[in-house]
Amino acid sequence: MENKFIIPSCIGIPDSMWEISTNSIYQIKQICIKALLIVVILRFLTEGISDIIDGQFSLKKPIKIISMLLLSIIALMHYEQIIMYMDKIITNVFNIEVSKFDLTTVELKETSLLKLPKILIKMLLNNIARYFFLFSHKGAIMLMYYFRSVILIITAHFGPISIIFSFLPGPLKSSFKTWLKSYLYVSCWAITLKILTAISKALTEIPLNNEGSELSYNLLSFVFFFIIFLTPALTSKFFGFASYANLGGTIATGISMSRDPINLISKARKSMKRNN
Repeated sequence: MENKFIIPSCIGIPDSMWEISTNSIYQIKQICIKALLIVVILRFLTEGISDIIDGQFSLKKPIKIISMLLLSIIALMHYEQIIMYMDKIITNVFNIEVSKFDLTTVELKETSLLKLPKILIKMLLNNIARYFFLFSHKGAIMLMYYFRSVILIITAHFGPISIIFSFLPGPLKSSFKTWLKSYLYVSCWAITLKILTAISKALTEIPLNNEGSELSYNLLSFVFFFIIFLTPALTSKFFGFASYANLGGTIATGISMSRDPINLISKARKSMKRNN
């Protein structure tokens, strides 16, 4: 086994969590490498049967499968390094510096995969309460960074599995693309949070000379605090991810649905008044 798997931009993650992640991803990789041969054979069989039925044979499909196989083997062998390199690209290109926050971490002597839920629960209880009740922009931004870290670790475990599923026919062909898009989506939260951090710093420099400006500033700060928790939706809009593309439509539908009963009640009251 190679060096410990650590995503540099993740904060508040204890060493025991990284040890479990390193071991579990390594085990998942070994299973996927063994399953890769079976999946490729099934892919060759299905493609061959379809060619026989269609009465056409082309070298394009076998060459494509062999190329995918070689790329998949390379990706599985260097999976941890690829993940860490992707994280460095995003943080370096956009000049994102995640400070070493003084987070309360949970250290466990046992690093079994069965301890993963226990570690996650303790991490959430010890850290979320601490930063959620820091009613400030900094506390909200730190909390979103923490959510990002936990989600990235969980998502990273499904990368090797998605590579294997991409060899299967049908809708599973796009498994790796879907996983990669999801992983990049969560990674790009850091870019959105950097923008929100800059806006938060700018808000602290607003002069409060005019009468009534303090009330406007407090209202703006209060609204911006909740906007920080919309980081997933903002990221999907900034970078074209479809996860929250229909957020506005959903809200509009909910408003229209809630409006219908009110209209029915008002119409019923009007008809009753007319009858009286």
